[in-house]
Amino acid sequence: IDGAGELRIWWGIVLPVIRPSLATVAIFTFVNSWNDFFWPSLMLHTRERMTLPVGLMALQGMFTSDFRGIAAGVTMVVIPILIFFIALQRHFIEGLTGAVKG
Repeated sequence: IDGAGELRIWWGIVLPVIRPSLATVAIFTFVNSWNDFFWPSLMLHTRERMTLPVGLMALQGMFTSDFRGIAAGVTMVVIPILIFFIALQRHFIEGLTGAVKG
């Protein structure tokens, strides 16, 4: 550690300690942004620019619904979240159990 610059200290000491917390924050932020409904539903009015949650809501009518289309859309919405979580799962679990010793 003697003679190490700030970047070396950051990379060698600080980053390994906060990596699980960063992964947890990244997962929560990604899921929150991915599932955002209210703001896009206020701003987006054309079907071509709708986000997936808003588009799924547009498939549901008052008296009829396209259940097959909604099921396919839900699958499209859930798969990227699962892939992102599986990629960061190890760090996420470390972030949740990081304060427990033993």
